[in-house]
Amino acid sequence: LTGLTEKRLRRAPDFSQVAREIYELIEDAIFVAHNVKFDANLLAEALFWEGFELVTPRVDTVELAQVFFPTFEKYNLGILCEQLDIPLKHAHTALADASATATLFLKIQEKIQKLPKELVEYLLKFSDSLIYESRLAIEDAFNQMSD
Repeated sequence: LTGLTEKRLRRAPDFSQVAREIYELIEDAIFVAHNVKFDANLLAEALFWEGFELVTPRVDTVELAQVFFPTFEKYNLGILCEQLDIPLKHAHTALADASATATLFLKIQEKIQKLPKELVEYLLKFSDSLIYESRLAIEDAFNQMSD
């Protein structure tokens, strides 16, 4: 499923060897992922066991897609990529999924930019009910809109 082999896993460094580098790379970032709960919790736990506390804001592209593409029937990454013409070769591999998620996030941002500013402002009022800090993405797009 992931394309990882025993051979590749044996050659990879132990997480403890790269934990600090990963933490320093993302500690001041906004963590954007598709189904962010899974990825962020997995990474936060692994970092915790190495002595690092990950407390970055989390933006979930599943949540955002559900808000801004409400007529879609399913929101898994593969189907969203098909519906939005986002290339996704080698699904379920880290780089392919990360690249597709980044493109999906940009497409959502583009969609927000095309909406009337009043509608985005209205949606912002209800965005506190989103599970994660996905509101930040809506707020950022709103702030970039001209009057």
